Amino acid sequence: MVRTPSAKQPISLTPVLPGQRSSSGPGRRPLTELVGREEVLERICEILDADNVRLLTLTGPGGIGKTRIALEVAFRLESDYAHGVWFVPLAPVLDAEHVLPAVAQVVGTRAMGDVPVADALASALRERHMLLVLDNFEHVVDAAAPWLAGLVAGCPRLTVLVTSRAALNVSGERRYSIPPLSAPAQGSVSVSTDSAAVRLFVTRAVAARHDFGLDASNAGAIGDICHQLDGIPLAIELAAARINVLSPKDILGRLPDRLALLADGDRDLPSRHQTMRGCIAWSHDLLSEPEQWLFRRLSVFVGGFTLDAAESIGREPGLRSTNGEIVDVLASLVDHSLIRHEASGSGEPRFWMLETIRQFGLERLAVHGEEDQARDAHAAWCLRLGENAEIGLEGGEQVRWFNRIQAEHPNIHSVFIWLFGQERIEDAADLGLRLICFRMLRGGNREFRPYQEAMLAHSRLAGPVLARGKALVAMAPVLLGVGDTQASLVASREAASILRNHGERGYESMALGSMGIALLASDDLAGATAMFEESIALGREESVVRSVSAGLGSLGIIAWIQGRMDDALELQEQALRVARDGQNTSLISEAIGHIGDMAFGRGDYDQAESLFRESMILITALGNKRDMPYTSLSLAKIARIRGDYATARGHINDALTVAREVGDLEEIAQASMASGRLASMLGQPVDAVRALRQSIAAFEEWGSESGLAGCLDVYATVAIRTRDVTSAARMIGAADAARARIGIARTEGPQQREHLERMSAVRSALGEAAFLVAYDAGRTMALDQAVADALAFEPSVAARNQDLPGAAVTLSPRELEVLRLMADGLTNREISAALCISNRTATSHASNVLGKLGLDSRTAAVAFAIRNGLA
Repeated sequence: MVRTPSAKQPISLTPVLPGQRSSSGPGRRPLTELVGREEVLERICEILDADNVRLLTLTGPGGIGKTRIALEVAFRLESDYAHGVWFVPLAPVLDAEHVLPAVAQVVGTRAMGDVPVADALASALRERHMLLVLDNFEHVVDAAAPWLAGLVAGCPRLTVLVTSRAALNVSGERRYSIPPLSAPAQGSVSVSTDSAAVRLFVTRAVAARHDFGLDASNAGAIGDICHQLDGIPLAIELAAARINVLSPKDILGRLPDRLALLADGDRDLPSRHQTMRGCIAWSHDLLSEPEQWLFRRLSVFVGGFTLDAAESIGREPGLRSTNGEIVDVLASLVDHSLIRHEASGSGEPRFWMLETIRQFGLERLAVHGEEDQARDAHAAWCLRLGENAEIGLEGGEQVRWFNRIQAEHPNIHSVFIWLFGQERIEDAADLGLRLICFRMLRGGNREFRPYQEAMLAHSRLAGPVLARGKALVAMAPVLLGVGDTQASLVASREAASILRNHGERGYESMALGSMGIALLASDDLAGATAMFEESIALGREESVVRSVSAGLGSLGIIAWIQGRMDDALELQEQALRVARDGQNTSLISEAIGHIGDMAFGRGDYDQAESLFRESMILITALGNKRDMPYTSLSLAKIARIRGDYATARGHINDALTVAREVGDLEEIAQASMASGRLASMLGQPVDAVRALRQSIAAFEEWGSESGLAGCLDVYATVAIRTRDVTSAARMIGAADAARARIGIARTEGPQQREHLERMSAVRSALGEAAFLVAYDAGRTMALDQAVADALAFEPSVAARNQDLPGAAVTLSPRELEVLRLMADGLTNREISAALCISNRTATSHASNVLGKLGLDSRTAAVAFAIRNGLA
């Protein structure tokens, strides 16, 4: 039992700590280098130099490096204090009664008669200008902290630096929490010794095996080791010491049982620092029973928790703590450095354990036979969260709820696995469905798929039970996202039937909407229209805002691709009204983006850009990864039309990055096609066909004939610019045939103009008769054959690209025509009449010609055309 030091205890002349000599310094420097702590050391020295800081406590969990940092501070500041720096190690002091004698012995205080120790120390230090370092204070905090506060108050020139896993909580205390070492992100592809954690691992590994080094074969594993060990120096050192028998990959593979792995530290270290288990146990054993109990309970949380979640664990039936008690105990665990906390984006405090500490807590939970009870409480909290989230994710506080679920995603994932493992299939299906909106927009479908497939294969879901219907609704968008359109259609059709029979009409409307999306992706416009209309009607009956707004928007898309422009705009405006009435940010952004598409199609680029940017602001606020690629590509189209090719490339790259991150096959295909189109415009045909090949692969996996037709259009442009006009005519014919068969039109103004330019260029080059032969051959060709021919066209591109002179390769077919007419002496107005285009468009083409050729006058352009045989 820890006892308060006696104020009347005389100082014993017998050394309390055998072998500890009195000295005015911290002793010998440690033999190992202090790695990655320069900023921390500078900050601590800066704090100690402040006028109002006399008592500084370095806090942090065991193994974070408090003692080593305090020693280095002592060495650095030794000459800054007139009476030196005095270092007192308190770990060997097992009884609080011996704290004062230990300090007195080190600083050389002598007893005079019956003068109490506390008074003798205060008298001896009152006039001294010195730094007193008290190391490992945590186990004597309750008893010795009040004495220390009094000592500092009575000694105006004394500064005290304390290291402790627990804060002192006394007047005048300033705290500095020692941070972990910087570590690479999980899965980082660029791991180097610029990371302090990696540098420490490599340094200690070399000490264990002289021929060890960081290289491409082990860098990824070392980075992940340092990340998973939370940058805790002691844990990293213990892991690195294993390098004499294990490879970094082997060490990484054993981290799930890290407490067994992280053992056998250096023999000259204190016993509590020779294993991570012993290091954490030192802190754990200082806790009261209620603190230990809550610590164990909270270890089930993965990735952190809120105060509300901690209180929820304590409110479970049969448990002992009230909310007020839990707050107090939680605060104590924070003070003991076993739990960390910070303000979240919403301002609500969020708490978490370093993973190694959490693993220790789980061990203790199992030892006490409390794991099932704690995990059941964790699951109950998560299911309640899911119920609230289903409403919150679709309403006026959508942004806040998306951020909340993002923060709790590791907990939700853990609970989902627990429910499935406990045969609570119905609860797992319910949780999966309630968070469907989050996964669709934040991109969690790929991670979710294997668990959902396992659940659907469970014997309890073999028949048409409600849980199966819910699981199928949740599965349909997952399948669609990876391009398995037919499987998505089958899943949503079965889900609609099951949910209808169980009277779950709201969820049925969602299933019907998923059927419509799958049919639209398969270019079945009539079937998709019927499903969306049914989904909208049912959604209105059940007040399902997403079914109504998204359904109207999808009908607007169908009207648009069929060329019914007025109907399309009216449907999108209806979708926007429904979304705004429901205060649904994601649906509002979606409808605004589609209305922007309409403006772009009719050539109102200023309005289109304004709408796209408005949509992107909402998408960014929501963290909506599903719609971000589409809107980025829309902004890329605006930039491309305006000749700002660098900005267009940036938007396309943004779209590709996010689409690949979330595995969105459709947007990967669209972004790759946009990349090919831009490369073609810039006179980079090899890059263009490379991007188009990626686009075709994605569209084929997606099953989109309309997407493949779009790729053929861009391939035709590349063929024209590389002088293979016969191939271009066949590709145009094949693309037109595919569009006619599906029933879709080229609806955007720029798309129509590009098509007319292609047709004009090919007709001009081949003559009408030869053009019709090649074009009709393409129209009668099967789409898969046309695509195969386009892919085979790639090897000839590089050679044909040499036919056009230099910068002329960058000109579009229309711009080449404009250049030739300029060389014939025509003005912009005459060029507009000759080509049946507006004067403004002719002027724009002439300006583009000068810009792409790097010329500053029409005269120079004419000379370029003549010299290069273009006129």
